[in-house]
Amino acid sequence: QIQSSRLGAGGASLIIGCDFVTTASEKTLELGLKGKTRVVVNLHEQMTGGFTRNKNFQFPRHDLKKNIESRVGEDSVRYISATEIATQLMGNSIASNMFMLGFSYQEGLLPIGHEAINKAIALNGASVKMNQEAFMWGRRASVDMKAVERLVKLDEKHPDRDAPAESL
Repeated sequence: QIQSSRLGAGGASLIIGCDFVTTASEKTLELGLKGKTRVVVNLHEQMTGGFTRNKNFQFPRHDLKKNIESRVGEDSVRYISATEIATQLMGNSIASNMFMLGFSYQEGLLPIGHEAINKAIALNGASVKMNQEAFMWGRRASVDMKAVERLVKLDEKHPDRDAPAESL
């Protein structure tokens, strides 16, 4: 039974970070707790307002990772190129959200069955086929990320990218 619509500090068991910058924010990270919270983060780099004011602005990927890992522990974080993978597979970057949900589900981080998730997607009625397929691709990526990356040729596009964390 839900007692509140908001979590208190350290109250999250899972943070699904579909936006890298927002995930690393203090407001989000205050919900996490080392030894309790797992974090699955989309590595997509959406430029912030700082880019418009400074032409030499560099996306603070390493600082963001440091913020997240210092709050919940390095072993509790998984970084995924969800936007790029989902866009390649589904033709739409919005599919990355369901991809992240599928990945988190398959990692055993959600206390709900896949049938209930698929039913909720169907009841929502928006892009049902795409969202259910993205959810399934996220599950597949959890089982064999390298195979999914090879399928979308992610390794060829980014041979120098940061290697994702091994596992949660």
